Amino acid sequence: MRKTLLAIALLSASSAYAYEANCKLDNGKELSISVVNKVMIVDHKWKVFFKNKVRWNNSFLYENKGYKYSVGEFDSSSFPIAVTNKYKSSTITGNCHFK
Repeated sequence: MRKTLLAIALLSASSAYAYEANCKLDNGKELSISVVNKVMIVDHKWKVFFKNKVRWNNSFLYENKGYKYSVGEFDSSSFPIAVTNKYKSSTITGNCHFK
């Protein structure tokens, strides 16, 4: 029983995927994002859930009721982001830097 619990704990720990970043959007607004196990937290309060990986441009799509976040390919210190407001049908792009 203990070996089974230890194996489960190790597998869940190894599947943890996490990063934090500060983002500056082209309209001058700034966001703070953190991602842990496919859940993005925006500005320490809004949860946005992983939807899928877009293979043709290697981006990751997160979505909630009002917004869609498309996170582009990572380089050593930054990555692009696009934020779509579903109510206004507008998209703002920007760049994020890892904390």
